[in-house]
Amino acid sequence: IKQLRMRTHLFSFEDMDQVQISQIGQQFVQSYYQTFDTNRAALVQLYRPDSQLYFEGSHILGATAIVEKLMTLTFRTIQHAITTVDSQLTVDGGLVVFVVGQLKVSALTAIVNLNVL
Repeated sequence: IKQLRMRTHLFSFEDMDQVQISQIGQQFVQSYYQTFDTNRAALVQLYRPDSQLYFEGSHILGATAIVEKLMTLTFRTIQHAITTVDSQLTVDGGLVVFVVGQLKVSALTAIVNLNVL
């Protein structure tokens, strides 16, 4: 689960309309996957100490641990074909972004379906 939370509360998502919320979700997804492809270590800025990742049956807790796991992934090149990005507010003022698409990983010949919340 990836939940976008701003580190500082300079503005409130609650003051935005759905078009603006969708644009923020799209920009976040673009930035996240570009950073994933070029500098995975920098993703630590997007996670919080209580962030969680469930990956292939493992539960990983915390920004540092999550990025360490992402750094251990053996593939070097990956192509992201994003089909849908849906964004919505959470009850506590955060933003949830749901991503659907496909991944083409360098080590695999098959395309892998992508569903991320």
